[in-house]
Amino acid sequence: MASKFLSLLEDKIRSQCVCYSVQKCIEENGRKLNLSRSKIKTVPPALDSCTFLSKLSLDGNFLSSASITGLQSLKFLRYLALNDNELNEFPEELCELKFVEFLNIGGNPIDRLPESIDKLKNLITLWCNDMLLELLPEALGRLRKLRTFGARSNQLKALPESFGELKRLRWLSLEDNGIDSLPESFGELSRLTHLNMARNRFIDLPATVSTLKRLKFCSFAENLIEHVTEIALAELDYIPTLLLNGNRIMSMDGLIFHTKEVRFKFDILNELVSEDWEFSLPNSELNLVDSSDDDTFEEPYEMEVPQQARFCMAV
Repeated sequence: MASKFLSLLEDKIRSQCVCYSVQKCIEENGRKLNLSRSKIKTVPPALDSCTFLSKLSLDGNFLSSASITGLQSLKFLRYLALNDNELNEFPEELCELKFVEFLNIGGNPIDRLPESIDKLKNLITLWCNDMLLELLPEALGRLRKLRTFGARSNQLKALPESFGELKRLRWLSLEDNGIDSLPESFGELSRLTHLNMARNRFIDLPATVSTLKRLKFCSFAENLIEHVTEIALAELDYIPTLLLNGNRIMSMDGLIFHTKEVRFKFDILNELVSEDWEFSLPNSELNLVDSSDDDTFEEPYEMEVPQQARFCMAV
C-alpha cells in the first residue's frame, strides 16, 4: 500500500515538475527545455507557447505519434530529441520544423520515413537507430545539408539511388541491417569520413568504397564476405582503420586490418573536435554529441525531482 502511495506521489511530483519547467521557459523566453525521462504520455499543451525554444529534449518518455502536437509553433527549434518513446509512425508535424538541424527519433517502432521528410531542408544530423525501417524514401537524398545519418539495427535491404545526392554526408552508420549492395551513386559521397556497414549481408567488398578517398574509418565486419584480393586491399590502403573481422574470408580468416594505428577526432556537425566512435553509442548518448549548442545559451529548464518537490507539494 505504501509503495503504491509513493508511486502516485512521485507521478504527481513529476507532473508538476514538467508544468513548472514549461511555465518557467515561457516566462523567461527560454531557449532550452529538457523533459527527458519525465514519464509523460502527451506533449504539455503550454509547450506551443515556448516560442523562443531552440533545443527541446523529449526522449525517454511514453509519447505516441498522435500525441506529438503543437510543435509547429516552435519556429526557432534547431534540436529535437524524440528517441525512445512509443511513436509508431513518423509524425508529419515534424516535417514543418524547417529550421531543425538535429533530429533523433531512434528507438521508436517506426517502419518508414515519409517522402515529405525533404521539407527538413536544414537537417544536419538524423538518427534513426533501433527502429523497424524496411526502406528509405528517395526524398532522403534531397536533404542536401545532411552530414550525419545513422539507421543501425533496422530491417533495411537496400539504399535509394538518391543516396548519392547527399554530397555533404560525412558520417554514415548502417550496421545491423540486411543490406547486400550499394547503389551506383554511393561513390559520389566524396566527403564521407566514417562508414559503418558491419553486420549486413555483403558477400563482396563493394568496389565503390575505394573511390571514397576521405574515409578514416570503414567497417564491413560480420558480413558474408568470402574473398578479398590483395589488389582490393591495396586500393584501400589510404583508410587508417578498415575492419573486416567476422566474415567468411578463407585466405585471411578473422581479418582485422589496420593500415595505421590512428585514433582521430571528428565532430558530426562541424570540425575535428569530438571522438570518432568505433563502437555504437546508445540513442540517449547520441543526444549529447551535438555541437549546435551555443555557449551563450542559458541553462535548460530542468531539475531533478527532489529539487522541485517543495514547489510541487505546495501547489
